[in-house]
Amino acid sequence: MNKYYVYIITTVVCILLQVAIAPNIAIAGCTPNFLLIPLIVVAMYSGPTVGSIFGFVIGLFGDLAGDSTIGAMALSFTIIGVGVGLFASASESRHPLVMCVVVICVALFHELFYGLVIILTSAADASFAASLVRLILPEALYSLIFGCIALATICLVIQEDRPTDDQVGNLTMPKMK
Repeated sequence: MNKYYVYIITTVVCILLQVAIAPNIAIAGCTPNFLLIPLIVVAMYSGPTVGSIFGFVIGLFGDLAGDSTIGAMALSFTIIGVGVGLFASASESRHPLVMCVVVICVALFHELFYGLVIILTSAADASFAASLVRLILPEALYSLIFGCIALATICLVIQEDRPTDDQVGNLTMPKMK
């Protein structure tokens, strides 16, 4: 399947999951962030420039759909898009286990950064330590569970289109007699 079709399908499905399903599966006020999934896919397969632009757009959508500080998720997702895109450009590895490690790092970074921005811009007295234990780490764990499953699957779907080493060898090198 073409990677752009995967981008579109993943984005639409994750937006629907974020808006319709995530609030209904909240555990102790913690909801998964399904919007991280298309962000990681786009950044991994298209690089830091497209990843940052896509991160800003989908992060702004997340900000507008939520009820917190406008721009916090957009900024976090922009940074994540650049970081994941640079990592993917440097490593060239799209193995499902690598994707799971990326999801773990991204989920933790996003929740820590986003939580810190929300605390700093909020008028309420909230301690970072209390928010870390009560909300930030549980939401990161919740997001990475769904993210690992989805990204491992998406990675396998996109990799099916790539030619195998044997096919590439037959296309580029003529056989010797």
